[in-house]
Amino acid sequence: MLDTIINFKLSQCVLAQMKWLLLLCLVLVVGCTKEEKKMQSLTPGFSETVLTSSKNGEKVWKLICDNVQIEGEKTHLAKLTLLLYKDKKISKITADNGILDQEKEIIELFGNVEAEESSEKIKLQTERLIWNEKEKRLTTESEVILQKEGLILSGRGFVAEADFSSMKIKDGVRVKFK
Repeated sequence: MLDTIINFKLSQCVLAQMKWLLLLCLVLVVGCTKEEKKMQSLTPGFSETVLTSSKNGEKVWKLICDNVQIEGEKTHLAKLTLLLYKDKKISKITADNGILDQEKEIIELFGNVEAEESSEKIKLQTERLIWNEKEKRLTTESEVILQKEGLILSGRGFVAEADFSSMKIKDGVRVKFK
């Protein structure tokens, strides 16, 4: 099986090409039922894909996923790894699924979400996490478990910088020592 890795630099040109391809797919399925149209509109899909975002020549994030399907302004992702870059630190986040919303500049990750920042030895577990590129923040309203050097914190709701240099559990904080 030929594995394909497509490197995208998210630009208007690439987005325009994807929209034209999606439009072509929609035209081809005009005779399908409503359910079939929805299934078809999620194609074309790309497997083993790498997406990156850069600002002022510096990498902001890199997204590696097993499957990508485009539906309008939203890109559906499966089995993904998101790498966030800030001040020479890299935070790694994995999840079963995600949605990239290019208009809002957010990546929503859900299903077995795990994040780690190795230089600070921080690990986070939750079911849903949102990366907001405009704010450069990770947020969730879900339950979280945060581990750092023998300390386990848990609670509901979470906000953090990309490199976990600043973070907050919002409600119901519980502390446990290893």
